[in-house]
Amino acid sequence: MSDMLQTEENVNTAAIEYPLNGEELSKLEKISNVLRKKIAVSCTGCRYCCDNCPQGLDIPSLLSAYNDYRDEAAALGNSSMAAWRLFRLKALPEEKMPAACIGCGNCTAHCPQALDIPFYMSEMANLLK
Repeated sequence: MSDMLQTEENVNTAAIEYPLNGEELSKLEKISNVLRKKIAVSCTGCRYCCDNCPQGLDIPSLLSAYNDYRDEAAALGNSSMAAWRLFRLKALPEEKMPAACIGCGNCTAHCPQALDIPFYMSEMANLLK
């Protein structure tokens, strides 16, 4: 929304109830299940983890690359053929790579999803070896 008129239009639209019927709910559930399977790590990119990372890692970006890798691996049925999805991380300086994670857990303590971020960093570091 870029102005008050658009805001008012959106509020008015949202105020009208349009309940979904059974068929629509069923389709929505199927779509939701497909999308959930595509996301290995449900990081929302809130960045709460970043402020508390002593290594200064861009955790959401790293987890996004991990999700791309896992999605491709699932689609191909072959994780080694999907490894190229992580190779873009090799452009990062050593100190910003997943292997720079010291496993302190500060990130997980501040993550609203309570993701085990050190685990994913370790897994990515092993994949990048």
